Amino acid sequence: MDGIIFDILQTQLSIAMKGIRLRQELQNALQKAEEANQLKSRFLSMVSHELRTPLNLIVGLSEMALREQERSQTGSTEVLRKFQEQIYISGQHLDRLIRDVLDLASSQVAR
Repeated sequence: MDGIIFDILQTQLSIAMKGIRLRQELQNALQKAEEANQLKSRFLSMVSHELRTPLNLIVGLSEMALREQERSQTGSTEVLRKFQEQIYISGQHLDRLIRDVLDLASSQVAR
């Protein structure tokens, strides 16, 4: 009779220990998921800022170039040329940033 009680207690204790381990593993997994989510949010915030900066420059310089053209019938070609160079450089920068983000995203999908 003592052997049966011991076996039952041992089985119950084993089940309880397994439950504790599973709970700990679940808490660890949840913590890692929350950390990954925070990193993702920080990354997206940073990427969003990095994309908006050259885009705002492109839009602003384009608007300035259009106004300069409207204001001057003869056209201030040197000013317009500088605006166009900056627009081109900012567009190239924005293109590289977008390509980097897409490359990163596709490498994450491949994992």
